[in-house]
Amino acid sequence: MTQQASILFAGDTHGRFRHLEEVVLSLRPDAVVLLGDIQAKFPLEQELAGIVDKTEVWWIHGNHDTDSEADYDNLFGSALADRNLHGRVVEVAGVRIAGLGGIFRGRIWDPTEGMRYESAEDFMNRCMEEDPWRFGLPLRHRSSIFPDDYYTAWLASRPTYW
Repeated sequence: MTQQASILFAGDTHGRFRHLEEVVLSLRPDAVVLLGDIQAKFPLEQELAGIVDKTEVWWIHGNHDTDSEADYDNLFGSALADRNLHGRVVEVAGVRIAGLGGIFRGRIWDPTEGMRYESAEDFMNRCMEEDPWRFGLPLRHRSSIFPDDYYTAWLASRPTYW
């Protein structure tokens, strides 16, 4: 008899992790996937120091994870940065999971109305009235979902037959 993997999905922690740690220590899941609006006050590996050696930790960013430079850096600059699922498909505890983090902003792309910009590069080339941040997209738009993000994740999730 094979044992099924247990994966805990948790969203909108907004910088509060104690309850998550308690649940992980109690349930002992094979993996935890944080579903955006993480807002770690310190690098993510420090926030989750009590559980990172007990379970796999994965994450996608949410719109509030670009509210400040600290919110962004404590995720994307953390020792767990390689655990970002955005735009890719990864096997987590034996289960294939596709990640798409961020927010649909109507100014960029509303899937019900069509796209205005195909990619972050397209946006920067055609509409950069905002100040660039760290020589690229404004911080706020680091959490915007662009069509190429979606299509990259979608293509990665498709089975291969050759």
